[in-house]
Amino acid sequence: MAQRRLISRLTPKLFILIVGAGLLSLVIALTIVYVVQKKALTESIGHQFGTLATITSARLTSLLDQTISEATLLGIDPTIYNAVVDANRRYAGRSPEAIRDEIQHLNQQWDQKTLPEEFRRRYQSSPTALLLRNYLEQPINTNRYFNIRVTDSHGLLVASPFQPNRIDFGNQEWWQSAYRGGKGGNYISDVSLAPSTAEFENTYAIEFAVPIRDQQNQQVIGALSIVSYVGHLFSAVTSVHLGQTDHTMLASSDGELLFCPIFLIKNHTLKPQLIKAISQQQPGWARTEADVHYSGPTINGYAPVIPTAELSPHSFGGQRWYIFTSQNPQETYAPMTNLLMWVGVAGGGGLILLGMVAILFANRFTKPIQELQRGAKLIGFGNLDYRLNIPTGDEIEELSNEFNEMSGKLNAAYAGLEQRVAQRTREIEDRNRQLSILYAVSSSLSAATEIKGLLSTVLATTAQQLGAQVTLIHLIGHQTPLYGSDDHRLPFDRPQLEREALQACQECMQPPAQAVRLKQVALGLGVNPNGLPSPSAGMQSSILIAIPLVSKNRVLGAMVLGYPDGGGVRLEHDRYLLLTLGHQIGAAIEAAQLFEETKKLDQLKSEFVSKVSHELRTPLTSIKGFGEILGSYDDIDPVSRQEFIQIINEESDRLTRLINDLLDLSKIEAGKVEWMIQPIDLGQVLRYTVKQMQAISMKKPVVLALDLPPSIPLALGDRDQLVQVMENLLSNAIKFTPEGTITVGVSWNREEPTGRQTRPGREPAQSDPPQTHHLLTVFVQDNGIGIPPHELAAIFEKFHQITDSDKNRPKGTGLGLALCREILHRLGGEIWCESTLGLGSRFLFTLPVVTPLIMRSTADPSLTRTAPATPGDTHQARTPHIP
Repeated sequence: MAQRRLISRLTPKLFILIVGAGLLSLVIALTIVYVVQKKALTESIGHQFGTLATITSARLTSLLDQTISEATLLGIDPTIYNAVVDANRRYAGRSPEAIRDEIQHLNQQWDQKTLPEEFRRRYQSSPTALLLRNYLEQPINTNRYFNIRVTDSHGLLVASPFQPNRIDFGNQEWWQSAYRGGKGGNYISDVSLAPSTAEFENTYAIEFAVPIRDQQNQQVIGALSIVSYVGHLFSAVTSVHLGQTDHTMLASSDGELLFCPIFLIKNHTLKPQLIKAISQQQPGWARTEADVHYSGPTINGYAPVIPTAELSPHSFGGQRWYIFTSQNPQETYAPMTNLLMWVGVAGGGGLILLGMVAILFANRFTKPIQELQRGAKLIGFGNLDYRLNIPTGDEIEELSNEFNEMSGKLNAAYAGLEQRVAQRTREIEDRNRQLSILYAVSSSLSAATEIKGLLSTVLATTAQQLGAQVTLIHLIGHQTPLYGSDDHRLPFDRPQLEREALQACQECMQPPAQAVRLKQVALGLGVNPNGLPSPSAGMQSSILIAIPLVSKNRVLGAMVLGYPDGGGVRLEHDRYLLLTLGHQIGAAIEAAQLFEETKKLDQLKSEFVSKVSHELRTPLTSIKGFGEILGSYDDIDPVSRQEFIQIINEESDRLTRLINDLLDLSKIEAGKVEWMIQPIDLGQVLRYTVKQMQAISMKKPVVLALDLPPSIPLALGDRDQLVQVMENLLSNAIKFTPEGTITVGVSWNREEPTGRQTRPGREPAQSDPPQTHHLLTVFVQDNGIGIPPHELAAIFEKFHQITDSDKNRPKGTGLGLALCREILHRLGGEIWCESTLGLGSRFLFTLPVVTPLIMRSTADPSLTRTAPATPGDTHQARTPHIP
């Protein structure tokens, strides 16, 4: 019975599996055929429709160009040309106002029908009018054009084949586009209803206009307009077909459907998606979901209508025209549908044949499985001596042999099963112990945020959980390690313990720093009554285990566990536990360090905001106070009023400089400045900035002078940023120098780097730069009021201003020198100051030199006066003085 149930369950499954695999293959094949063929068919039809649209566009363009050409040829006909010349003669010697008044008068008389009848008839009975009528009555033009108008240089009608409705066309768009202020231009109107006349009823038409030029083809003397039926244009667009449901149409770029065989003329609006798809500069095709006639994915070919004649911008109603195609998707993809149907029929027949083969295969396959099932049951009931014998010569026979081998192995494995269960139980208990230790340490890590408290908690918890008598943590960058044991209770020689533990930490932190290190050392044991190690206590072998503290693959330090009796954790057994502890503790230490850094950054931000607020509030308070005084009192004397206004202007300028310096400094610190670092002529930069600052220095008895060697090498830097540095330094020097000379100079050394050196007469300051190989040094020296010695180290900080009891001392924004320092740091240089109170200041900064050295002369023949020598000068040649 069991065997019959097996067959009844397995045979249908095999049948379903085989048939399902065949059906899946058929579906995949049909899908691949459909996707590939549909893509190929879509591209083929799309190219055909694109070509169809291009051909139709060429036909329509040819008709438009033909009409423009015919109108141009009419304009040069002698009869028409002479008539226009004669009409323009009556304007000779008359002012534009008189001409305009006469035209308005004639137009008014025309509208009121007060002109003599012979005057009205001459427009259509003149030789020019007869010529135009004969032209319209030609068989080739009868069905194309229905009116022609000729005007003079002021838009007044010259001739027309029919009685006109008006004689002044100067304000008509076709005339203005054709005349174009005497320049001339071709014009094609939009499709619109032409006004009714005595000869014609309302009908859709297109108006063509061309200029009539003089014999030299230089001046426009009139304009000619041809009003055309749209029938032949409509037929040229809509009569082109490739199939039964496809057709071509004409659309405007504003979405209006101009020509359509279904909606006829201007009777429908296209969807924005379709307009966007067909409004392209080049012919092509696209798939859209917004076809004008059909729903679903439709293929549309398109091509722009671009006449070869140059047209006025107002042509086509200020829009662009596009030819596009449309076809029913069912007709488009009919070949694909038929292909899928025949493939499906063939696949169904193959599927039936596959089902018959599947039944035969399933019956043959299940027979050896019955024997396999019976043997498996016997082995499962405990008869491990039973052996299967299924000689099929395939995988089932191999499976039966594997069953036989399995039975033999089960006999051998059964004996050691209980031992393995016990071993596994011990491993689970040990893993639970490790998890408990990890949980305890993790819980203690979350209780502290400051680094010192965190380390103390870690040492205490680790010692408690791992039974270590000595715990020590040493972090990279910290000089003193942190111990977790009381000094008076340590039963070891303390100096020796520190040496051995620190050595273990250093070894643990060496690459690769991902392994736990075990070190066996001999430490002195025992202490005397005073708590000091006793040399007579002897030595005992102890174990120190060093664990790397790692976070994000970066070693932060190491932790040492000490076991004096050689016991404690088992290194090989607990290595994973110790490494995990190291990663947990390292992550917690990094989080605590980041927390402390965040607190520091928050404090710096608060200080920065406070300083900015203070610096902005000071000028704003002055501006507001003096503004309120000026607004509240009308009897302020002119001298005081002018003084208040001057204070407001000065404080406004100070506020502007503060904001500009703050923005420049913020851009540099945020890395948003584009640096143009390249070789520059430093002498040229210094001469330029000195000349720029002359206007400011002339307001005081201050002289600017240049002190340059005969030649200096090219420097590496950003010219615009260096100009800003020099302007800030010179502005400060002028501001803090009541009278005297401000000298700008350059020197450069060729010595090897010797480290930071002491300036003569004082101790080295924090802002002193190192003496670097091949550096240019620029200095700005004044004989102003000087800077106190205790202020030299802080003048380059943001918003720092020198504290002085002298209220008349000039005030700055406190950002200029900070901005100079940031710029020079980005250029690879340094800036510092040397100053003596009451005698003046000397600001110096360095720039790297282009290597190999390229010397550049500093001579400037445009400068005539020589600068005075400065103390300690070593250069014989100087650049001329700039007054």
